[in-house]
Amino acid sequence: MVAPLLFIVLTAAPSARLEYSVAPGIDGCPDERWVHASVGARLGRDPFVDEAPTRVVVNISRGAPPALVALVEVTRPDGRVGKRTLDSPTGDCLELASAVELAVSLALDPASKRPPVVEAPPAPPPVKEVVVVQAPPVVAPPPAITPFGRVGALMTAGGLPGFSGGLLIGGGVLLRHFSIGLEGRAHLPTRVLTSDSTTTTFLALASLVPCLELGRFSGCLVGSVGPFQFDDGAQRQTSVMAQGGARVQVGFEPLQQLRLVPWLEGGVVVTRTTLLRNGVPLWVTWPVAVSGGLFVEWRPSS
Repeated sequence: MVAPLLFIVLTAAPSARLEYSVAPGIDGCPDERWVHASVGARLGRDPFVDEAPTRVVVNISRGAPPALVALVEVTRPDGRVGKRTLDSPTGDCLELASAVELAVSLALDPASKRPPVVEAPPAPPPVKEVVVVQAPPVVAPPPAITPFGRVGALMTAGGLPGFSGGLLIGGGVLLRHFSIGLEGRAHLPTRVLTSDSTTTTFLALASLVPCLELGRFSGCLVGSVGPFQFDDGAQRQTSVMAQGGARVQVGFEPLQQLRLVPWLEGGVVVTRTTLLRNGVPLWVTWPVAVSGGLFVEWRPSS
């Protein structure tokens, strides 16, 4: 009588077919053997049989990141289907699999409350110490100093009687957006005519020209000083001409290393001069001298 009774108890014990799947791309999830063993440990027996009429389907997929979702579906022999959805908001698949194991165990045997015997997960591999070798900081080289030279023609009014042309020669250095140049200017002689005499004038200036260069445009300060000569045929006299002002200029580069630079300048005449003939004023220096011109500038590649 013992054997038939044992057969009846085993036959009456609930069993099921297990189908377990994890969506591609999800890491850290136990496999089907883990679920199989965990449910068996909780129930105290192996409830899964391939020919069992009850079917248990477990599918783990992604929810709203980083959550994971598990769908547990139990199909009974009479066609009834029970579904339950479990989730792990943190995306911990091992935690979610533990909840799935409990849900499957209760679906097969609601009276089962024994905790599963789960083997401790293997210890993680030792963390390898990574030594980061920091490269020495890259020190930017000092800014290059670029020399330049220039030569050109000019026109001026106010520093000499009438309008006068002239020649400009100079050079300097460029440091990023700043340049400083030295220029020499020689103005063509001009004449003041009276009924009985002719007075010839000549002006030469040396100029210091610091500039702020912003792309094609430049703004400069100009300080100039030089000899101012006049000759009326009877005698030649020399005085000092000093001017201070500002210049704007625009650079164009038709060829590599060469620039065409038109410019316009205004300068206050610091030392004004009056030409006299027999005590009669013939001409007086303007308060402001105006100059302009065009020079060609050479700049080697830095």
